Amino acid sequence: MKPATNEAVAAEAALTVDQVTESPTGGKTKTSAKSAALKAWRLWRKENKGPLEEILTNPVGFELYKTMKKTSGSFVADSFEKWLQHNEQSKLWFAWRQAHTGPLREVLRDPEGWNLFRALKLEKGQAIPPTYEEWLELPEHKAVARRQEWSAWRRSHPGPLVTVLMDPEGWAFYRQAKVADGKDIPDQYRDWVEQPAVRRQAALDAWTHWRHGHPGQLTKVLADPEGWALYKVMAESADKSVQGTYEEWLEIRNTALTSRTAWRRSHSRGPLVEVLKDPAVYESYLLYNSKKGITVPSTYDEWIQLPEQQKAQASLKWSSWRKAHKGPLIEVLRNPEGWSLYVDMQQKTGNDKVPASYAEWVELYRPGRSSTSTNSVSSKWLQWRRSHEGPLEDVLADPEGWSLYSAHMQQRRRGGGSHSQSFPSDYGTWRTYHEVESKWTEWRKLHAGPLHRELGADPEGWNLYVDRCVSRGVQIPPTYTEWMKLPEQQALVDAEMWTQWRQNHPGPLLDALERDPTAAGWALYRSMLRASSGQLPIQVPDDLQEWMSDCSRIAKLCWRAWREKHKGPLRRVLSDPLGWALYKSMLECTDAGANNTASGSSAASILEFSTYEEWSEAKGPGRNAWIQWRRLHKGPLHEVLQDPEGWALYRASQMSKKGSKVIPETVGEFLEQPEQQKALATYNWALWRRDHRGPLLKVLEDPEGWALYSDLMKKVANKVYQSYEEWANSAEIHKGRAAREWRAWRRMNKGPLVDALANPEGWVLYKAWAVSENRPVVETYEEWCGQKDKEREWRDWRAKHGGPLHLALADPAGWEVYKRYCVARAKHSNAVPDAYEEWMSLPEQQQQLRKDAWVTWRQLHRGNLADVLSDPEGWTLFYNMKIAAHESIPTTYEEWVKTRPTHNSSNTGDMKQNHHNQAKERVVS
Repeated sequence: MKPATNEAVAAEAALTVDQVTESPTGGKTKTSAKSAALKAWRLWRKENKGPLEEILTNPVGFELYKTMKKTSGSFVADSFEKWLQHNEQSKLWFAWRQAHTGPLREVLRDPEGWNLFRALKLEKGQAIPPTYEEWLELPEHKAVARRQEWSAWRRSHPGPLVTVLMDPEGWAFYRQAKVADGKDIPDQYRDWVEQPAVRRQAALDAWTHWRHGHPGQLTKVLADPEGWALYKVMAESADKSVQGTYEEWLEIRNTALTSRTAWRRSHSRGPLVEVLKDPAVYESYLLYNSKKGITVPSTYDEWIQLPEQQKAQASLKWSSWRKAHKGPLIEVLRNPEGWSLYVDMQQKTGNDKVPASYAEWVELYRPGRSSTSTNSVSSKWLQWRRSHEGPLEDVLADPEGWSLYSAHMQQRRRGGGSHSQSFPSDYGTWRTYHEVESKWTEWRKLHAGPLHRELGADPEGWNLYVDRCVSRGVQIPPTYTEWMKLPEQQALVDAEMWTQWRQNHPGPLLDALERDPTAAGWALYRSMLRASSGQLPIQVPDDLQEWMSDCSRIAKLCWRAWREKHKGPLRRVLSDPLGWALYKSMLECTDAGANNTASGSSAASILEFSTYEEWSEAKGPGRNAWIQWRRLHKGPLHEVLQDPEGWALYRASQMSKKGSKVIPETVGEFLEQPEQQKALATYNWALWRRDHRGPLLKVLEDPEGWALYSDLMKKVANKVYQSYEEWANSAEIHKGRAAREWRAWRRMNKGPLVDALANPEGWVLYKAWAVSENRPVVETYEEWCGQKDKEREWRDWRAKHGGPLHLALADPAGWEVYKRYCVARAKHSNAVPDAYEEWMSLPEQQQQLRKDAWVTWRQLHRGNLADVLSDPEGWTLFYNMKIAAHESIPTTYEEWVKTRPTHNSSNTGDMKQNHHNQAKERVVS
């Protein structure tokens, strides 16, 4: 079949585009035309290799390229000459931009950059003012300037917004930024602060600030009169009714059995299946469920037989037994009692694939199984990186390092699936992306709250977020207001509104939704569920009663749909307002939530709190405060803990952990502990070693370095050396010293090995290393170079003359090259015979000849070995091969057959031969 010509390819491509363009289909015409144009261009480009500027001189190719660009909505010139001119203009601009990093508003102050930027915009047909000053006066740029001024002032004036804006300067900056964003804001601060939303936020900020300083359960901390007053003002500003005194509020809260949490709080703690064994408690449980309209079996014995209770009971028995029997699972399950409990738990939780016996289970259980295959691309990059120290962005300026790193990352991205992010094509693009990502990471550490709240509060964060999305190739609206109108962001707004409504309407979820006369709560809740389901086929009905009949299933599906997109620990993902609202409502709607509450798990604590912040603080009092403080105070732990505030937060965080050790009262006693002394010695040595490169033996001649190293060895490895000389002469240093010195020297002397060894110092170290590794090595560098030349000469000749070695060496020229190669490697002249015939008569060569003869004959005679060896020629070749390999074998075929074990291998060989013959007959027919 003849290959298609360029004309045929172009004609076929053009016909495809015309057919799609003239297609009478409706809404899909534009998409189909775009796809067809792209396919036509790729088809033509596949047959026309080379630089784009050269191949587009072909009119057919330029027409296909222009059609492809226009259908995708991109700008393209009408003629090749104009396109070439525009392409050169784009190259000039991008080259200049890569050399001038920074915000666009700043770099365009350079007249050269402004001229290139304006020329590029005009080439694309976009309107742009003639001067840089007029361009800055455009509304969108003035708004950015106002936001930056306000952001800079706000960073230098921390504190509640209502308080800091009492400063006239701050109020002026704030108002200018809001007006530039199109917000309606009063002229005077006193008018602004009287707005309901501002007063509500001020009350919330005051309460939040007080609450952070008073961790613990809400009902306990509100006993403080100051906290009660702030809480009451905050609740009233949010239209939440709080009447009476703290004692009256607490009595109403404790006596109102309107939730499962309240019922569990008033009864015994522990697993529900154990607590309800008490007849009095079970009667109370029946009464509680009857008030809620839930049907429960009349006796505990009937209730415990329900499938979900059997599942809970089996899990409880297994977990209790496992806590009392520590050790690897494969060891503890040898106990028959443990094995029976484990099988019962697995079967009742839905796992029907449990083996029938412990022995069968052990065959399937392979702890620690992992792939040991090494990736050549990744290993090359890691090897190169170990020999090039320094920050990643600096070492990748080396073209070799960039090519290895790029190949390594692209292979990882390909392994991530079709949705994995593309990797930058060149170092400059990657450097820009890396800088943007670093700035964003630093900002996010200081603003760790929900993303949409933090971006709305800080214009600088929004600018960094936009730059990050652009560098990743993600389309994003230009302003925060437009971004918040996106469906995924609107879902967060709906979740916050729903949470606020839920705080104002306490009680069981179903009861609260039914009692709402305006149905506003149901509208908010329904909107939130639909936003969380995304593209999944989860139908949320419009009618409340219809939803209540299937609320448990719908709530679970919506939560699972959201959880699939948000990986990570539960405590971390629940900081998202939508995730918190979905998870809490799912627990309230399902029986699983009730059971979890009874068992005292994390679900119980979630149902006790109205906000994520309260729940998180109660889970680990003080731990969040320490994490936030540590993010703002970089450096070694032993240094930052000298700050009294940091030490207090760290100590409270450590003591709140379960099973934590006793923490000393003072930081001095804490740092005297052996673990901290090890960490301090390791840090001091690593800090000094970073500035003193080179072989360890040399750098430790410095008294300061020796003092740090000996302290490290004493505290970490329990090895005490009296002096540097004693350590340098120890056996462990002599063992491997040559290898360490050679590697250290090689890291400092890059380049090809033949060039590096021209240095006498390098040759001495290399020779010592080779001798320590028992490798053959010559005496001088010149002899080594001659040896490498002989090896290179032989490899080049052998690459051009393939086939078996003994046939290739029949060529006299090849024999001479091979002989010189062997002599150079063996360091003596009698390493190989003088003549080719003498070499062929050597036993190892005769053995190889007989083996090759047997293999060649065997490839032509398929079938069972015992059958094919009945041929005298085959038996002779097989016998000679075994004798040359010094293996014992009978002298005749008949004796050899008698020594063969009797099994069905002959039948198997016959079957294989029959299949082979049948396949040959099918091919011939």
